Amino acid sequence: EIYQCDWSSDVCSSDLLKLAETASFKLEGRDQAEWLNKLNSNKDNLRSALGWLSKTGDCNSSLKMSGFLWRFWQIRGYLTQGRNTLKQILDRCADSEEEEAVQTLTGKALLGAGVLARHQGDYTESERLLKKCMLIYKKSKRSEERRVGKECRSRWSPYH
Repeated sequence: EIYQCDWSSDVCSSDLLKLAETASFKLEGRDQAEWLNKLNSNKDNLRSALGWLSKTGDCNSSLKMSGFLWRFWQIRGYLTQGRNTLKQILDRCADSEEEEAVQTLTGKALLGAGVLARHQGDYTESERLLKKCMLIYKKSKRSEERRVGKECRSRWSPYH
């Protein structure tokens, strides 16, 4: 399904956020090709939704969506687009990092940005981003956050 969006409201961005969230889990399963195609069919709308969310100052949703999409960008080879998008969102939302919910979402975006930087051979930037990600989750007691923190640590390993 390709979404037809009217960017005078956030209805479409909400639908695309749900699509990105569902796809983020499906990209690691047997339905990967199907979900890559769904995201690819909506890539212009996803880009517009991220722009809309960023423009309206919705850090929670823009961090969430970009955190869901980084694997898509990685698999499809949209590394520069993904890195640029994540950088813009992380920079724009840096002032919101004190809120615990935003910190969690920031960690996932940092993970994606670090992985994409590594895939482009930017090891210094990758290390910086992944270390920052690890610091966010270092003392977490929540299992999902600990999993993301472990993934940051494993992706940062010089031998990975």
